[in-house]
Amino acid sequence: MNEQYNSLLKKRVDLVWIGAMFGLVYWFWQSFRDAIILEKSTFIKSLISPDIISLASRLLIISVFLLLCIHAKYLQEKILDEKSPGNLKTAIFAFVVSAVAFVMLYWILDSFQDIIIQAKGNVVERVFNPGILILLSRIFSILLLIALVFLIQYLFLARKKAEKALKTAHDQLMKSRENLNKIVTNDANSIFVLDSEGKTVFVNPAAERMFQKPVYEWIGQPFNYLISTESEKEIEIVTETGDTICIEALAVDIDWQGGKATMVSLRDVSERKHVELIRQNFLSLISHRLKSPIVGIMGAIDNMLVGLVGNISEKQREYLLVMQQNVTTKLYMIEELLTVLQLETGGTTVQIENTVLMDVVDSTINKFNPLLEEKGLSLDLKGIDTKLIIQADANKMTKVIQNVLHNAIKFTNEGGITIRADVETNQAKITIKDTGRGMSDETLESLFKIDKKSQSLPDANIGMGFGLYMAKNFMQMQGGDISASSTLGNGSCLTITIPCRIKS
Repeated sequence: MNEQYNSLLKKRVDLVWIGAMFGLVYWFWQSFRDAIILEKSTFIKSLISPDIISLASRLLIISVFLLLCIHAKYLQEKILDEKSPGNLKTAIFAFVVSAVAFVMLYWILDSFQDIIIQAKGNVVERVFNPGILILLSRIFSILLLIALVFLIQYLFLARKKAEKALKTAHDQLMKSRENLNKIVTNDANSIFVLDSEGKTVFVNPAAERMFQKPVYEWIGQPFNYLISTESEKEIEIVTETGDTICIEALAVDIDWQGGKATMVSLRDVSERKHVELIRQNFLSLISHRLKSPIVGIMGAIDNMLVGLVGNISEKQREYLLVMQQNVTTKLYMIEELLTVLQLETGGTTVQIENTVLMDVVDSTINKFNPLLEEKGLSLDLKGIDTKLIIQADANKMTKVIQNVLHNAIKFTNEGGITIRADVETNQAKITIKDTGRGMSDETLESLFKIDKKSQSLPDANIGMGFGLYMAKNFMQMQGGDISASSTLGNGSCLTITIPCRIKS
């Protein structure tokens, strides 16, 4: 009901505005015409106090013009808005007919006015032969009316577009506000808004669940936790029920209801901390309950092989060597798993120091020489400067090259492997290229991720498939990186980059 009333009121205001605009222009023009062309009176007198006949004529013309505008607006709302080509033609035809009727009516009324004012001639003469001055004045009046009609129509359309755009923007703003309100209300994180004095002016329902305190009790109360707007901070809080929980807090400065405020977001990380504790305990379990006994078994096997427990037969030696290989494999797998868990929990650190790259490469090659000879593969070193020093953790860098080289040997059955080192703008670029079977795009995409599929690859008889994942993390921790390129059936190339310098 209110919308219909507002629409009707708006139409009336529009008509009053149109009538006032047209009436003012036409009134000035008719006063000028009466004074200059018809020489009836002065311009000021005709403008302020026209005679009764001229007044009636002007009011009649303005009324007819308003009727034409009402008809045009009706056509626009009822016909043009239906967006039908047939209705569009009908609307244009009806508008033209209305305009022609208005021109004819104006011409006849103006002829009657001339007869009454000048007291000579008849209607037919004044209609068809009004005289050159009267003819020009009527044509000018009609052109003026047409210009006003188009101007008003243009203003109508411009206003309608502006109102539509404003309504769309308003609807979008209200929708965004509604969505934002839903997000804040349903957010699992507790959200507080504090004024410039540190008092709470807004709090979402999640805070009630986190602190076990009704929302209304927060409003107007100070927020008693020190939160920085520079970075996230972990704090421990005590709820109303006496429970201690660990939360991550982040604060940002915002504008709130015309003033400066701070929005604080609190996330309960107690569960995550509990999981991290379980991981740490698991690491301890692996280190002390699993790794230590295997190391002891390995030591006992070594003692028997060197004869510390007496002489052994060849058959016993053969069995002991198989046991040694199996235990070594299991120890390697445990160490690999232990390293991955340390990476996941942030327990791995690096010690960056000047390291001669050639020393790292030599130690790695020496370890894999037996495997290379067993598979009949060649190994070429190209462009490795013996004075090239890298800024790296020597142990981590050795582990990276070992993992990459091990994969290259494992998936290469003929041909060989090439290790090359180049220097590009204080970065050492180490490439390890093989002539193996290559990798598909799908494998390349997940090559440096923990992927269960990697554990079931053919010939994966050692390790758990975490080698390249560890290599990626180790390189990034040292300020370097590792990437791979390959074509299925044409070998693979892994590129390692690390900061370096040339020793003079």
